Amino acid sequence: MAQTVKPPYLASISDWLTQSNLLLRAYPTTTRITSKYTIAPPVSKKRKRTAETTSDDPASTAPQATLTIKTYDPNSGVCLKYRTDQAAEVNRLIRCLGVLGMGMAGQEVDVETALEAPQAAVAPAIEEKAPEEGGKKKKKKKGGR
Repeated sequence: MAQTVKPPYLASISDWLTQSNLLLRAYPTTTRITSKYTIAPPVSKKRKRTAETTSDDPASTAPQATLTIKTYDPNSGVCLKYRTDQAAEVNRLIRCLGVLGMGMAGQEVDVETALEAPQAAVAPAIEEKAPEEGGKKKKKKKGGR
């Protein structure tokens, strides 16, 4: 029986972003990006209550949440995974997904700046709309006047 090997997790966000961008450029139509957000139930620590320990620390009973993000191409068999439990990294990863999606659409995106400021990487790719001619339309008055 063949033994399945689980893909290792990448060490940093920048590694995952760079490698995912390369994979998306090589296989733009078949590569998939999936994300899984997991909240583990809080660990209940039973301890004896004494007069000294009347206050519970809410941080110690908070549930542990993790975001696992995976880039996979079935044709080549390449699987890139990254897992984090830091809120700031979760925010960056979600914003970077839009940048990677633009690369899938065939638009040129600067991946190096995407991690620091995703909006700066997206801005050159978005064309500004030309201002429409004409001014504001007049609103009709109520009552038929």
